[in-house]
Amino acid sequence: GHLLCSELPWEENCDENSPAQIKSVARRGGLTDWGEWMLDLFLAYRETPGWWNQDGDLILDEFLGLTLYYEYADTPTDAAAFFTEAVSRKMWWWCQENACRNDYAAVLNYVGTRQVMRSRYNWWQSGDSLTRKTPYHSAYDFPQALSMANNAIHPTNPDWKSGAVGYDVPWDWGNLSMFPRDAWASMADSERSLAVNAVVYFRGQLDDRGSPFVIVTFRQERYWKRYP
Repeated sequence: GHLLCSELPWEENCDENSPAQIKSVARRGGLTDWGEWMLDLFLAYRETPGWWNQDGDLILDEFLGLTLYYEYADTPTDAAAFFTEAVSRKMWWWCQENACRNDYAAVLNYVGTRQVMRSRYNWWQSGDSLTRKTPYHSAYDFPQALSMANNAIHPTNPDWKSGAVGYDVPWDWGNLSMFPRDAWASMADSERSLAVNAVVYFRGQLDDRGSPFVIVTFRQERYWKRYP
């Protein structure tokens, strides 16, 4: 494969941010199939002028931030800490599950599990414009998404990066519609304790299918997704 700049000490002008270098680092980290496709998407976003790279570049933290910008959307800031922890724990657990070996592989493999970026990859592959499919929403907080991404990749709490399953801590999130209908009432009525059938965070109305947003623990997610 392509040699890294660190392996070419005689190349004084080796650019660590070149596409060839990024590809080599990421692939040495151990990419899943979707991680490989997210690598292609990441490089495409780097090369496509847009509001996401107005500073002239797009780094790994910002690519995860772009993902969280759409996933987290306009959820109030009182859920930000829960959301960041869930992202970090799930990302590094997924890294361990796939034996990844560096930050590039961890982030790209994780982003590859999120439908919001899978959809953009598929649109891009079908010839659609990333500019058209990546609108800026003034109501959303991109700087906050970047901060959450940075804290998820470089957590101050070593437990987040340990790869251990977070049974009773923030673990994953999504719209309530991904759970069985009979689970909804129990989720909404919980006092947000970390009980088996309680949620960490709930936002929305039960009668608005798909809209309610929840952050769940691993134990709670497993409990309800096994519901008959």
